[in-house]
Amino acid sequence: MHDIQQEQVSSSLLVIEDNAAQLKTLLDILETDGLQPIGCQTGREALVACQEYNVHVAILDLRLPDMDGLEVLTRLKQQTPDMKVI
Repeated sequence: MHDIQQEQVSSSLLVIEDNAAQLKTLLDILETDGLQPIGCQTGREALVACQEYNVHVAILDLRLPDMDGLEVLTRLKQQTPDMKVI
């Protein structure tokens, strides 16, 4: 998971991508735009991050190593119904 201090984040963007190079590229682009994204390489990491941070938006890869992206989507929306997912 991308290192970020919880107290710095009041509203977060979650990026869920198992390809390390693509994840880094997405995080770098978003950070350049002044955002503080949280990167996760598995569905489980994303679900934990969603519990730890006030996540409003997620960018989700549908092919993940530990669970189907649609399952992650369903579980994220159960945890945070108002979350927007791309």
